[in-house]
Amino acid sequence: MPEEVGQGSPPATPLGPSLAWHAFCRWWHLCIPTGILLASALAAGVWWGFEPTYVAEAWLRIETANPFIFFTEGRAAAATADRFERTQVELICSPVVLDRVLEQPEIASLPEVLTMVSPVSTLESKLSVESENESDLFRVRFESPVARNAQLIANAVVKQYLGVQDDEEAERTRRIVELIEAEVRKRSEELHDLRSTVQSLQDEIGIDIAVPPNELRDGLRSGSPLAELMRQLTSSQVEREVLVARLTAYQETLANPPEPAAGRVDDMVDQVVEESVEFQQLEQDLADKWRLLRETIRFASLGDKDPKAVRIQTDIRDLQRQKEELRSQLEARMTPSLQARMARQRRNELAAEIAQMQINIEIHETVEAYLKQKIEAHRNGEGSDRSDAQSTRLQYARSDLARAEEVFQRLLERVDMLKTESRAPSRITVLRPAELPLAPEEAIPLKAMSAAGLGGLALPFLLALLWEFRIQRVTTGSQISHHPGLPLLAEVPTLPCRPWPTIARSSNRFESQRARFQDSVHYLCRSLLLSEGASDLQVLAVTSAVSGEGKTTLASQLAASCALYCQERVLLIDGDMRNPRIGELLDTPESPGLADLLGGSNGAAADSVIIKEHLGLLDILPAGKLDRHPHAVLRAGKLEKLLEELRRCYRYIIIDTPPVAGVGEALTICRSVDATLLCVRQDWSRQAQVQMAYERLLAIGARTIGVVLSGVSYKRYASAYGFYAAPGAK
Repeated sequence: MPEEVGQGSPPATPLGPSLAWHAFCRWWHLCIPTGILLASALAAGVWWGFEPTYVAEAWLRIETANPFIFFTEGRAAAATADRFERTQVELICSPVVLDRVLEQPEIASLPEVLTMVSPVSTLESKLSVESENESDLFRVRFESPVARNAQLIANAVVKQYLGVQDDEEAERTRRIVELIEAEVRKRSEELHDLRSTVQSLQDEIGIDIAVPPNELRDGLRSGSPLAELMRQLTSSQVEREVLVARLTAYQETLANPPEPAAGRVDDMVDQVVEESVEFQQLEQDLADKWRLLRETIRFASLGDKDPKAVRIQTDIRDLQRQKEELRSQLEARMTPSLQARMARQRRNELAAEIAQMQINIEIHETVEAYLKQKIEAHRNGEGSDRSDAQSTRLQYARSDLARAEEVFQRLLERVDMLKTESRAPSRITVLRPAELPLAPEEAIPLKAMSAAGLGGLALPFLLALLWEFRIQRVTTGSQISHHPGLPLLAEVPTLPCRPWPTIARSSNRFESQRARFQDSVHYLCRSLLLSEGASDLQVLAVTSAVSGEGKTTLASQLAASCALYCQERVLLIDGDMRNPRIGELLDTPESPGLADLLGGSNGAAADSVIIKEHLGLLDILPAGKLDRHPHAVLRAGKLEKLLEELRRCYRYIIIDTPPVAGVGEALTICRSVDATLLCVRQDWSRQAQVQMAYERLLAIGARTIGVVLSGVSYKRYASAYGFYAAPGAK
């Protein structure tokens, strides 16, 4: 039962090194000059559009720990220091600093800044802050097409950043000192009351000697359990008071938050406006009108005075007015909401910090309550063993006074520390301001030109690779031998051409190549004639899917090989009556021939048109001259009658047919013969076309005995099959 059409589709060649190599070998002669021209054009375009960029650098030192004058308390830990450095880098590039930079008249008046649509975003894109080998040294770099602008803006950014940093630190320290000093004053009054209590108890007992505060604090620091509890309570109270001071400062800021920076709000408004659908549509309409105006002025005889150009100019002014009106409307509608959103975001940040401080304060209060209970329990336990209640009360009063003295002293020390360390050197130091760059960062864009050149050089090869992947050419015999009904019978090299002028070396190479070609055809001949089932094989058609696949050369050489092998008469018929090639290949006349025998009305005999013994026992029947359509010539039964007549005279008949995919008479010839041989050319035939030709032959009932892969390189053929020179061959 014949196999169904469409089965056994050829596997696609994967997109890999093998396909890339075949694409290169096939297209290099076209891709290399095209790639060179394209690479040169792209590199020249990059060089033409290149704008030199000047980079100004300022060097900063951002220390990981706070510099100190005397007090080392409160220096940042490693994790906090790392976060501080990252925060400073983000602060330098933030709108908080860049807004201040743009407020300076000498910066705002620069032509480069005036042309910026979004100044803050543009400055941020050109500004970079980099750590030097992960050290405390940082480079603040700003790039600009103008050297002077790069220097001005880089130094302005550093100056405003230092101002923001100093103002923030100074204000925070000042407010915390004020709040702690207020607490100190309140604690001073409490100390006065406690001293009065201690003095009253001493008067009642009759003790006149007052204990100095230092001795009281020394007693508090003793190693007794009560002293340890008192020390923990004192430390917790001091930390809580500092937290309360910070909390108050943050709550005041939350109650009266600063207005968002005007420049930052304007930038956000501009961004939202430009991203709106209505604004983008107006921009597109305006760009189309400008393009139409330029084309109209270019081709109009009156230039911009042409009536059509005048109408377009009026439309442009109307669109510009609509654009400004839309911008004003969107800004008026969006500015309040954006301001409110930014203010709400700032309030949320402050509220989160306040909530965290409140939690810490509550933790301290809980700890203090627990410590007080422990202290009270300890006192009650000691008091139960004492008979003198007044002495016990005096001892407890002295302990409370000692703890209050300790808290008071620590608060004073904290105030002194903050005031002293506020005069310490800043953590940020300008090591070197930005200097005027003398040369651009890159005088010639070698990297960009190289990338463009490589891209231009690779683009033709990439297109060739994609094209080869799309059309799927036959590159190896395994791609066509996948079908069980279509075996690969042989591989045949290309028919060599005799060199001119003739020299010894080229002649030897020609003779070697011709010998290999003949050996490959002889191998195919013997494979056919000695194969099982070849006894009934007398008429063989050689066809292909499309033209240019080497079927004519294969048919003529196969016929000559059959005559040489069997030593009987063999007939070669040129069945491609539309485009006969046998006569040109074997140097024989093309007419009269097959067309005259099949379509003539004068009853010409076959012997009168057959060229006898052209090559030994090989006879040739040319294609003849068509005087009507080939379908009319190959009308029903005439070809079969002619072949039946010729069978009696020849041992083998080889017919060169037209391509199967090109014309329909190829199918008529292939159906009338004993077997069909399909010729496929390496690196030329497409897998889909070969499959289609086989399916058409299968559909009409033609017997396809196999495939011959032609066009194989001599080097590959020699490496695969070897070469044995015939006697007398050079």
